[in-house]
Amino acid sequence: MITPTRSSPARPPVLGIVGWKNSGKTTLLTRLVTHYTASGLRVATIKRTHHTPTWEHDETDTARHRRAGAVRTILVSPTGCWIDETPFTAETHDLSGFTERLHDADLILVEGFKTAPMLKIETRRSGQETRAPLSADMKDIIAIVTDRTDLGLTPPEFARDAIAEIADFAKRRFHSQA
Repeated sequence: MITPTRSSPARPPVLGIVGWKNSGKTTLLTRLVTHYTASGLRVATIKRTHHTPTWEHDETDTARHRRAGAVRTILVSPTGCWIDETPFTAETHDLSGFTERLHDADLILVEGFKTAPMLKIETRRSGQETRAPLSADMKDIIAIVTDRTDLGLTPPEFARDAIAEIADFAKRRFHSQA
């Protein structure tokens, strides 16, 4: 079990959610934020986008992160960086530079940053069979969350609605690395 680290200088565990466009990354991330927050954890999120962000509506991915319970949200785009919609200057766009800003969280969930070194969960949807699984080339993917659990992929596959099982699986992996 991940235990709160707010009083500890230890770095919080980082879990990435990766996948092809429209594969369900934000949906999985927000459901995990809600699950972990309900168990008493302070969850922060980091989102990488390749687009210029807009703040005019409440359906942005980062707004969804906050509604799910994220205590802080960092957004990284080619045009800038924001913490909770407040711009800041980043010396580098390496993931570690952003996770250091979230040291008061118990857990950091990351959407994007496919090539960054961290444990990752891949999301896949039916209809994406023509896109190769990321797990074929990325050895740090620990699970695949999909609407079809009959794909026969490695690592383990989880159904999209198995949030408690996915969260528990990730917790066990964090502790096996500690």
